[in-house]
Amino acid sequence: MLDHISVHVSNYEASKAWYSAALKPLGVRVLKEVPEAKACGFGTTFPSFWIAESCVLRGGAGGGGGGGDGRRQAHFAFQAPSRAGVRQFHAAALAAGGRDNGGPGFRPQYHPMYYGAFVLDPDGYNVEAVKHMPEGLAEWFGLVVSVLRAALQQLLAAVRGLAPLGAPGVVKQVPAAVAAGQPATARPGKGSSKSE
Repeated sequence: MLDHISVHVSNYEASKAWYSAALKPLGVRVLKEVPEAKACGFGTTFPSFWIAESCVLRGGAGGGGGGGDGRRQAHFAFQAPSRAGVRQFHAAALAAGGRDNGGPGFRPQYHPMYYGAFVLDPDGYNVEAVKHMPEGLAEWFGLVVSVLRAALQQLLAAVRGLAPLGAPGVVKQVPAAVAAGQPATARPGKGSSKSE
């Protein structure tokens, strides 16, 4: 049901240190940090509890909430079964009197498959529906290919002397002497004839 929760803190570094210490016995640790936003997500395998030093309720679209009374904001995200479910949540929440805080769409700043929609509830809390996973065989295939391509690029970058992925031509083996920095000696190949 719940995907993640965010609470807003007055001192990010102090709160991060406190939650890190308090949650360590539970096996919970910082899994993702967004330094420029002064935010981080805690969890065991997925960052489901977030803290952030921002978003005091000020009213208006830029303030991230309604009310205007300076209360700290909380954020609740619910897992959606599909992107269509995200869109249906958004429409239903608006029809029930919620205020739009970010229509359905991809949020690549979180990760490439993050698809969410945000609505402010009657008290100004930021409520979200989110779908993380690819939909359909083509998207799964694309995700697998992109992960494999990234892993191959890292591997090739780590192996000295190999051409970068996607470079034209064939990667040639480098003779051991050349790899060791010694000059290569020219040797006639099999079947070649020497003319003197």
